[in-house]
Amino acid sequence: MKFGGVGSLNERKETGGTLVEHAIYQVKVDDLRKIAKAKEVKVDIAGSQRTIHREFKRENIEKFRTFILTHMGF
Repeated sequence: MKFGGVGSLNERKETGGTLVEHAIYQVKVDDLRKIAKAKEVKVDIAGSQRTIHREFKRENIEKFRTFILTHMGF
């Protein structure tokens, strides 16, 4: 799946030498359900200067799954 948008355009704050960004992307409910049902979740965040690769830890997948089940159902 690939999601796009303006990213964290006006939502960047520096706190104690750390840059904190908040980004919102429009996604379909079915895509969120697919992510919640996945055994592993890998994320590539592409910025203007680099791409960051991350994987959800098991506990994060479980928390995401619980959130989706609670608020959107499977």
